[in-house]
Amino acid sequence: HLLISTHSSIALTDAHSDDIIRIERDDINTQRATKPRFQTFGADPSDIMVHIFDAPQPNGEYSVQRIKARIDEARQGRITKGELEQDLKFIAPGYWSYRVRRELIRQQ
Repeated sequence: HLLISTHSSIALTDAHSDDIIRIERDDINTQRATKPRFQTFGADPSDIMVHIFDAPQPNGEYSVQRIKARIDEARQGRITKGELEQDLKFIAPGYWSYRVRRELIRQQ
C-alpha cells in the first residue's frame, strides 16, 4: 500500500476515484473522510479543483476578481471598448475570455 497526500489536481487525474479518500479537517481534527462523487481518472483538473478541493472556481482569485472588475468598469463606461479588447490579449482561452468577448459583443 502507498499513501500520497496532495493538493495537485493534475496528480488526481491519474487516480481512479476508488483510490482517493478526501479528508476534511477542522483546525485540529479530521472531521470526515469521503470518496469523490465523480470519476477522477482522466478528469479535467478544473473539475477536481472545484469538486474535490472545494475551490469556488478553478482559476486563481486574483485573476477572477481583476477580470470581473474590468467587465464591470466596461459596463459602467469607465473604460473603453478598446481597453477591454486590449485586456483580452492577456487573458487565456476559456471561460473568462468568453466573458470578456461576450461583454464586447454586448457593447456593439
